[in-house]
Parts: sequence; C-alpha cells; structure tokens
Amino acid sequence: MINPNRDTKMPMSRILNGISNFGYTTSDAILDIVDNCIVAKAQNINIIIGNRDKDVVDDKSVQYIAIQDDGIGMDIDQIFNALMLGSPKSEKLYEENSLSKFGFGLKSAGFSQAKTISVISRTNENEEWVKSFINIDSIVDENHWVVFENEELTDIEKKLVENCKTSGTLIMLIDMSPVNEMNNYIFLTKQIKEQVAITYHRIMEEDNVTFMVDNETIEPYDPLFCKEIKNIVDEYDGKNPCNFWSKEKIITINSKTKSRATLKAVQLPYPPGFKEVGRQSEVQKGYKMYLKNIGFYIYRNKRLISQAVTLKNICPRDQDHMSLRIRIDLDSKCDNDVNLDVKKTRLEFSDKFLTEIKNQVASVINQSKNLWELQSKKGKILEVDTTEADRRHERSNKKLAETSLGVSNIDDNQRKPIQNPLDPEIKAEYSLQKDILEEIKEKSSYRVTNVQTLERDLLWEPYVGNKESDDVCVALSREHSFYDKIYKELTPGSDEVVLLDAFFLSLAMAEIGISATNRQLSKVFKRLRLTVSGYLNDFTELQLDDDESGDFE
Repeated sequence: MINPNRDTKMPMSRILNGISNFGYTTSDAILDIVDNCIVAKAQNINIIIGNRDKDVVDDKSVQYIAIQDDGIGMDIDQIFNALMLGSPKSEKLYEENSLSKFGFGLKSAGFSQAKTISVISRTNENEEWVKSFINIDSIVDENHWVVFENEELTDIEKKLVENCKTSGTLIMLIDMSPVNEMNNYIFLTKQIKEQVAITYHRIMEEDNVTFMVDNETIEPYDPLFCKEIKNIVDEYDGKNPCNFWSKEKIITINSKTKSRATLKAVQLPYPPGFKEVGRQSEVQKGYKMYLKNIGFYIYRNKRLISQAVTLKNICPRDQDHMSLRIRIDLDSKCDNDVNLDVKKTRLEFSDKFLTEIKNQVASVINQSKNLWELQSKKGKILEVDTTEADRRHERSNKKLAETSLGVSNIDDNQRKPIQNPLDPEIKAEYSLQKDILEEIKEKSSYRVTNVQTLERDLLWEPYVGNKESDDVCVALSREHSFYDKIYKELTPGSDEVVLLDAFFLSLAMAEIGISATNRQLSKVFKRLRLTVSGYLNDFTELQLDDDESGDFE
C-alpha cells in the first residue's frame, strides 16, 4: 500500500552529485555527447576547446567546451526533452542501431565537466536559433529539475553558429568545474584527437562523417588496418595484414531477441621482417604493435567501446600475440545481453558468451602464435638492442650498487640503514610480472633495468630484486615516450643518465621504504606513478610549432 503522507520529493543536490560523478574523463564525456550528433545524422562534427588565451603560455586552462554539428536539429520541445533526465525513448532520435541508450548521456557527461549545459539548435536554415540550458546551482536552489528556455545567445555562441548555414545543434559546456577548468588545453586537444580517430574511425570511413577538433579534420585510425588487408593467413608472409577468416564469424547471444555478435580477426605484419631494410621500428610504430594493444576491440553500432581488452585472458597479452587483433561487433539488440555502463566505455559479457567467444577464437590465437614463431625461425627474430640499452645504464648500476634503504635524522643529518628485512607482503606486492622477470633474469644484479614495456603505460616501476635480497630496484619502460625520446638521446653512461637513473631509483626506494611503514600510502605512490607517467608521455609526444619545437620533433 502506498502511503500518501510520505515525503517523496527527491533531494536534487544528491541526485546531481550522483549523475555528475559517474567517473567520466573529460575526453570520455565529450565523446558521449558527440554520440548524440551521430544520432542526429550529422555529416560534420566539430569539437571546440575554448581556452582563456591561447597566446598566453601560462594560461592554457579550459574555459568552455563546445560540440557543434550539422544534423537534423531540434525544436524547443525536443531540446526540452533532451535536457530532461532519461530522455524519452519514444523520441524519433532513439531508433534502432542508435548510439544513444539511457537518455542520461548529455546530462551526466555535461555535468561531470561543467555547471551549465546549453543547447542551441534549429531544424532548418530559415529558422532562428533556439537556446535552452540547465544549471546545477539553479536546480539545487529550486530542488527540482529546471530548464531555462528561449534564452539569448552569448557573443561566443553567436560567433560559433554564424557559419552554420543549415540545420544543426551546438552544445556548450560552460562554468567549468574547478578540476576540469585546470585541464591543459594542449594536452586535452591532443588526447581528444587520438580518441576521436580510433573511436569513430568506422563512422568516418563507412558513413563519410567528418570529425574536427578546433576546426582541424581528424583522420580515422583503424587498429585492424582493414583497408590494407589483401589475403587470408594461408598466404601470410609477414609483410601485410591478413584476415584469419574469409567471412566474419557470427555468434548468437540470445536466440529469443536475435541478438548476435560478429567477429573479425586480423594478423598484422611481422616488424622484424623489415629489419634488413631498416624499417623495423617504423613498422612497429606505424601499426602500434605494443603489448598494450594486443586483444579484442569491441564496437557497438560501429563505435568503439573497449580497446585491447583480453576478456579474462582469452587473448593473452604476450609477445607471441603481438600481431593479433580481434574485432567484436555488437548492435543495439545486444544491449540487454551485455552489461554496458552509462559512459559507454566499458561492458561485461556473460560467462556463457565468453565461452562462445573463446571457442570461436581459440584456433586463431594458436595460429597467430604459430605464425609469429614461424617468422622467427626464418631468422627474423624480434630484437630490441638490449645490449645498447643495458650499456646505457651500466655506469649507473656500478655507482648505485651499494645504495640501500635508510632513514635520515633531520636533527643531526645522519642516515641509518633499515636493519629489519622487508615484510614478505611488501616484497610480494612489489614484484614484477612473470614475462618481465623472464626478460630481466640475466640482470638480477642490476639496480636500474630496462624492459620492453610496463603495465598501464608506466615509465618506471619499483620492485624488490630477488628472494635473497631486500635491494630495491627500478624498471624503466623502453616503450614509454620519455625513454624513447629522452633517454635514447643521451650518451650511454653519461652524467645525465646517471642522474636520471638515481632519480628514478630514489623514487622507487622512497615508495617501498614508506610503504613498508604505512601500507595505505602505497596506493598514493602507485597513483603518482600512473599520473606522472601519463603527463610525461603527453609532454614528450607533443607536436610543437616550428618556433617552439626545440629538440622535440
């Protein structure tokens, strides 16, 4: 029985706090809004990152984010529906194979970045632009959902729509939340360009939709390189991508709803086969053949949802599978059979479906490994010049060999070594993956080692040397852009290399030493490594203007 005397009015402040904290990154939020442009049949989509002053080096922070399209547009009633929570599914925009799903995307994505979401739209070129907006503070003050309609366009909004001669929509995120306002304009635009290129590459290629970021056209990036495929793997020579199947495989997910998944598997070229002509590094980088990119690429209605996932290790992330990429295509009929999150960045399959996938691709995974090994036996074994890399750190390892964990007394500036052995749990927590341990097994005495790659694109990772010793060591990733563009430019054994090595070893020792006395802080250090590694990667990959390029080219 319903009690009519109960107060069922919902606290809007808590609801808004919930929907604005779904865990969006800035680029994920923007792409979730861009999905609406595709639903609206746009042929041209422009993402504009407005910063306060692009000419002032110290002020690269984000002022607003705009997403503009030339789609079918909306009238004032449709704008109102779009700004309501859980936009009605009966709307004509929500059709089969639409990228929309929950009706939350615009609001949750928008409010995760800014306090105000404005929608400016028109359905034909003869109409005036209509503007409505929602604002977090106003909704909280009124304690109910408030939509402001028929508002005046700001000068910035007028300037953005003046060149649009057709129907279309402009989404504005303004009053940026403090954490997002401090996003660096250059890093953010670079990240968005990369994500747009891979997320929507099939929509660009198959539907001829043009994507731009700050008016710069984005070229599609297909991780399977389908346009280059000429043969099936029976004719694989290591030079060109090949299909494993002449026809894509179909797996039925639910016979009642007729939902199904389509699989395509590709073997990419074998980079060491290009070593004799001096193109091994070029081919490896061109196809982005790194451990982190091995696995499944999952699409929903041609939009990439998850990339390079192993699906509970069905496709192991090891060197023998470096050339393997598998695509899984889902459509809207699959929505009730897979667990897709609101952000449309993660999904989970049932154990039954995973078993079906495993059965379908098991032979492919084995064949891919065999093809890689076959190319290796032809004398074209994947080689990284570890001799040169080890030589780079040789002097450092001699100088740092006796460095040990210790505690300094700030009163007398005396340093005392830690006498007690490290806790076994700490040693277990700071142990490397088996494949990395295998790579460095001949370097057990080294304090600074270099490895092909580290998980999560880390630049450095601390570890405890071996079971008999409590020596803290540090592993550096050769795949990380900082190592590739900074370390490799330095003379092996130079003072600069020794200083850098000592710095990273010091960070490793500080992390393990402090974590040994306060386990909670280990999470802080791991987050620090992840964040700093990301920033250093963005910084060293940055394409600067000619007059700012310096040594970064």
